[in-house]
Amino acid sequence: MIFFFHFVAPCPFKKITWPYPCIYEYGDKFADTAEHCSKWKPYDLFCSKETNLGNTFTADGWKYTDAEKIWGLPKSGEYGTYEGGGYILYFTKSSELGQQLINDIVRNNWIDRNTRAVFLEFTLYNANSNLFIHAIYLTEFLVTGGLTTWIETQAFRPFVNSENLGSFYVICYLIFLIYIVVATVKIVSKMKKMGCLSFMGQPWNIVHLLKIFLGYICVVVYILRVIFTNKVMELFQRSKFTLKDTFINFNHIVIWDNIFNGVLAVIVFLSTLQILKILGYNKRFTQIISVVANAGTDLGGFGFIFLLIYVMFSIFGTLLFGVKLSEYRDFFHTCGTLANSFIGKNNVRSMLLAAPTFAEFFYFLYMFCVIMTLVTIFAAILNNSISNVKATLDDEYNKIGIKYYVTRILKDVFGIVFRNKERKESVSAKGTRL
Repeated sequence: MIFFFHFVAPCPFKKITWPYPCIYEYGDKFADTAEHCSKWKPYDLFCSKETNLGNTFTADGWKYTDAEKIWGLPKSGEYGTYEGGGYILYFTKSSELGQQLINDIVRNNWIDRNTRAVFLEFTLYNANSNLFIHAIYLTEFLVTGGLTTWIETQAFRPFVNSENLGSFYVICYLIFLIYIVVATVKIVSKMKKMGCLSFMGQPWNIVHLLKIFLGYICVVVYILRVIFTNKVMELFQRSKFTLKDTFINFNHIVIWDNIFNGVLAVIVFLSTLQILKILGYNKRFTQIISVVANAGTDLGGFGFIFLLIYVMFSIFGTLLFGVKLSEYRDFFHTCGTLANSFIGKNNVRSMLLAAPTFAEFFYFLYMFCVIMTLVTIFAAILNNSISNVKATLDDEYNKIGIKYYVTRILKDVFGIVFRNKERKESVSAKGTRL
């Protein structure tokens, strides 16, 4: 499916740009939602008949389609956010008919200067791996006359298959559901005994409560994803028996799948945090925490200076290379690009081509100030904290390691077995004497 956003707005700078066309920036307020005839002529009955008869493939492309009819959701590109509706053309299953559709698009100027974004959206399915691929190819037409492209492909599995791996997933989901119910009963009983204030006063109880709350959210999102998936698959099965080319939007299924995976990832993270409660008995892990806590004040001051200098270089890099390099096109992408330099991923050649005069100066200044100076200061703060912790370790930390607990438990278990064996041997020896 191809759909795009048409834009009609008065330009306040028309006197300045005349005789050249003046195109104003995109906004939902000026988005075109009217019905047109071919070549974007105003709609009337005469041209409507001409459009339907002369343009077999693009007749529906001049009519605005609301987002609710196709389950459309707002989509964000590099330079704007666009609503879920638009002027839509459906690709055919035949390559020859598809070529004729493209010829109609070119002949009737379906994409003109008022076009702001063109989306090519489709979904693929691999039956062997039970995997869907939802792909969006976006081209945005800028006010300055240029264009930029953006691609998004997401793989998702909306329902489990009937094979062994699918049965394993179902068992895992059931175990997770049983765990949430049992943990809820335990938390409620514990809150009744301790009281809400005393219960919430312990940080680990808050972590456990948050994990259970997110667990219920995960269950609700999974149920909603299954419901919407069943509706989409019903539409897909109906489309098989019709000759008309229909577009089935899987974008909302992708969103529900991403929400489910995100909430589940947070639950796994909180479960990993609870392991720290067990590792608190480990002396080495306690030393790591004590090193960070001892250097907390120094790290806070260092973090402020580091953030200030890093933001300054990010703004500087965006101003220098943002026009020509996509890695520096905005502030956030520049921050990510400069962060890659910590692991040695530098693209100095593209910087030299974009700004030959200032690229070497910027790169040398960034490497000297951030990589060499600030990172060395950070290492010196940690080394000083490690020395202080080692000097006071015997006085402040007398915790027994978890290895000691495990060893003692094993000795007690095997000790009981050996003692029982010795007792049986002594009883049998006394019996033979008698």
